[in-house]
Order: sequence, then C-alpha cells, then structure tokens
Amino acid sequence: FSAHQFSVTVPPDVWVDILNFTLSHQEESGPAHERHAPGFRPDGQEAPKDHARGFMYIKGSPDRHEGKATGSMTACGVANLVMAKDVLLESKKGKKRWTAQGFETRVHTGVLDGLAWLDLHWSATQNPGHSNYHLYYLYGVERAMDLIGKQLIGKHVWYNEGAVAILGRLQQVQAKDPTDPAAEAQKAVFWTDRSHEPKDVLATCFALLFLKRATKDIIDVPVTAGEGRPADNR
Repeated sequence: FSAHQFSVTVPPDVWVDILNFTLSHQEESGPAHERHAPGFRPDGQEAPKDHARGFMYIKGSPDRHEGKATGSMTACGVANLVMAKDVLLESKKGKKRWTAQGFETRVHTGVLDGLAWLDLHWSATQNPGHSNYHLYYLYGVERAMDLIGKQLIGKHVWYNEGAVAILGRLQQVQAKDPTDPAAEAQKAVFWTDRSHEPKDVLATCFALLFLKRATKDIIDVPVTAGEGRPADNR
C-alpha cells in the first residue's frame, strides 16, 4: 500500500490475492453484535446487527495464539480489506477483478464483522486474545480506523483511550548520542513490550506511529460536509 501511495505500480492480482487470503483467515461465524449506529434511533429503526468475527494469523494452526482470533490480527485484517478495496477500485482493471470475484458483499461484511469483533472484545490496555504485542495491536487499530475514517469503535473513542494507555507505559532514561563521544546524557523516553527483539525499538516505533496517527497523514480521511451532525460516527 505504501508503494502504491508513491505511484509504484502493483498488479491487480496482488490485491486480489490479499483479499482472498485475508478473508480466508476470518472466523466463519460469530455472535450477533449490535452496531453502534445512533442515527437509526430517532426514526424508530433498530440499529443493524453484525456478527463479531475476528481474524487470525494462521487459520487452522495448532499454535494457541496463531490459530485463534486476536485484536492485532483483526485490526490488521480490517486494514488489509480496506486498503486492497481502495486500490482495486481506482483502476478499470481493478474494478473488473473486484466485480468478477464478487468482493463487494464479502469485503463489506468482513469489515463490519471485524469491527464488531473489535468492539465486543475492546481493550486499550492489552491485545485481546493474546498476551503479547499490545503496542503493535494499538498501531493496527490506528491504521484500520484512520483508513476507514472513524473515531469510534462501538462507543469507544479509540484514540483517546489508546493514547492514555500508551502514555501510561512511557519509561524515562538518560541517554547519550552514540555517534558523539563527547555528548552529555539527556532525558529520553521509550517504550517496551512483550514482542520481538529489539523490544524497546519496535515498541517505541509502534507507540509513536499511534500517537502521531501516522496513517491519517497519508490518506484523505472522509469528513462530514456542512453544519450537520457527524455522519457514520466520524
């Protein structure tokens, strides 16, 4: 997706593969979950219900973490679907493949059900379904939600809650510039997480990407025009 943003040509087949692979790693069923859609209430209509279906790393894996839905993989799965859809629909060839594969309903449902899973299992302080990768999960949430342009997961203001959780884990240290032997130690901050090595470097990167809302800077986030109330929880 980053390559595409910088005008590198990515064949439609790549995006089709991404969609098929991602959809194949979503849970086949899940509990009915009412969508937070307050706009339906004034007219007496009931809010629509989705089915909370999360995404997993490797479907069918015997590993206790790889083969079950987690927050990080569900956020990643939703983002995959949104990115691939957006790119495919930009070109005639992509639109043709989109229609031929019948992606419209499958992807739309997959995204809504993924969001329902994130709402049902929402946590800002841990990666739902997994004991590790908390900060990676939050970055995944930022990427998915800013790609969609939504400020809420259910009734949760995900950025505010996530930022509070991240800032609460901030660690302070005195650090010197490793390229300057004469440099004096200065106050610095970092994060660490239960993830891959180097844990402090990766965790700090993910924390900063979330806090900056890095995805928001590279896309056109939809906004509500006029003086009316925000639409679609944006």
